[in-house]
Amino acid sequence: MEIYRGRLELLDYVFFATMERGKVYETGAFIHNYALTYAMRLASAPYSHLIQEPHYEEELRPLNEQGLYITRAGSLIVGHPMVQFNTIAEG
Repeated sequence: MEIYRGRLELLDYVFFATMERGKVYETGAFIHNYALTYAMRLASAPYSHLIQEPHYEEELRPLNEQGLYITRAGSLIVGHPMVQFNTIAEG
């Protein structure tokens, strides 16, 4: 077994929802392994699904066939900016 450790430097905000409550989302101090796998383009998915249900088995199959597994990413420095989106419908 080979283990690689990497370091990512983010140059902008990470729009990743650890928890969603209606129009409000919260980004935790880590990025889940599935989200990181897609962000690194090690797995791919269509931009939009008509039905909001995961397709992890088929989308992660090529990675699994190679015997690769991505663990979650933790933060060295954590900041939580408060951002409000315009959620009013435009008429």
